[in-house]
Amino acid sequence: MSDNLNPNLDRRAFLKGATTVIGAGALASTGLTALAPAEAVISVAFLDGDNLIPLQWLTSAHAPFERVQITVEAHGKGAITGVTANFGKYPFHAWTAGGGSGRFEMPVDSVKGLSFTVFQGDSKVALLMGNSSGVKLREGKYIIAAGRVNWKLFRAESGVLLGAGGKPTSLQHVLISVERA
Repeated sequence: MSDNLNPNLDRRAFLKGATTVIGAGALASTGLTALAPAEAVISVAFLDGDNLIPLQWLTSAHAPFERVQITVEAHGKGAITGVTANFGKYPFHAWTAGGGSGRFEMPVDSVKGLSFTVFQGDSKVALLMGNSSGVKLREGKYIIAAGRVNWKLFRAESGVLLGAGGKPTSLQHVLISVERA
């Protein structure tokens, strides 16, 4: 007699599920939340002058925001295919692969802060930036890249992301600028 309510999992299915749960927990503590398969991972850094600070290292926020001016621009080609700003009744497609830059105003939710969805192929990752727990919202530039990025290997100069040897990088990245409106 088979037990349909408690099926046996093979080792691969168990490990894949465990990885997803562990990864989602780690992302949630940094303000990033996996919305799809575990392979959807983004890295985000805050550009503080010419220094790149991994987002999870931001410990303080600027004074609470009510409304912000957002500029989205992408550099290079890669796995990131779109960015959606989540506010109001309908999400706003802020950037799509192949598109240029965009600029718009966005309200800041007093509880959630700013909410974006970053698309990687068929997967997506939620990015929340607020004034409470998790990622702290600051006025400035945020750099988003697909995968796990060691931001120590990069630097910025005049807002341009540079790799080894001080040369412009081929790493695809999306730059989100946040300004008080």
